[in-house]
Amino acid sequence: MSGLLEATGISKSFAGIQALQDVTLSVDAQQRTGLIGPNGAGKTTFFNCLLGVLAPDEGEVRFKGQDMGGVPVSHRARAGIGRTFQRIELFDETSVFEHLFIAERVRNGSGAFWKDLVGLGRPKPAEINRCREMLDLLGLLPVADEPIEALSLGQGRLVEVGRALMTNPELLLLDEPSSGLDRKETAALAATLRAVQAERGFAILLVEHDIELVADFTEHTYVLDFGTLIASGPTSEVLDDPEVRASYLGTFEAEA
Repeated sequence: MSGLLEATGISKSFAGIQALQDVTLSVDAQQRTGLIGPNGAGKTTFFNCLLGVLAPDEGEVRFKGQDMGGVPVSHRARAGIGRTFQRIELFDETSVFEHLFIAERVRNGSGAFWKDLVGLGRPKPAEINRCREMLDLLGLLPVADEPIEALSLGQGRLVEVGRALMTNPELLLLDEPSSGLDRKETAALAATLRAVQAERGFAILLVEHDIELVADFTEHTYVLDFGTLIASGPTSEVLDDPEVRASYLGTFEAEA
């Protein structure tokens, strides 16, 4: 493999239970890649191994050719890996703009983080412009001064994406971004992500349960089942694979 992200032979067990067994995945630069599988397939464990939240028992993760073994989560972020969370992780009693401003301060290392949180670190013109540029790109400029609590769930997802993109990632890991969204909100999120990616040129690895979103949005897909990789390839071919359809039989029937 020679991708932007290369995970090779990843295995992980907990108390004798094999969560992942020899899983290999590659994401190319600017590619939209999906990772799917039934509940309990090992997707979250694999995601955490990529991020450095968990250390695999076997195998290695390489990013831009660098071995990420032992590299902490924060350093992986600085290396160019951004992420969002399955459950929205936003700060209460702060505005949309402040979320991106905090991310910008963390990125450039200026000011104390706690000062940013309590509003004592005044934004500089360049910081304001960069935050507003991102808000405009995501369609969030009209709600820049709104408190997080006033946003819809779909807007909250975009704030998370914007916060991750403030670090200038080359790879964005999205953990079930459609969770809690209806079809219209999911379609709007996918359209925005596609447009922002086209402008910024980063790659995406999408962990997702929504097969319709995966089919519409990703170019290449990997499928986990009981911790084992059972299929990989172009998304349309993978979703037509009999073994994949068997794993997702209930889902496919429900959507038919």
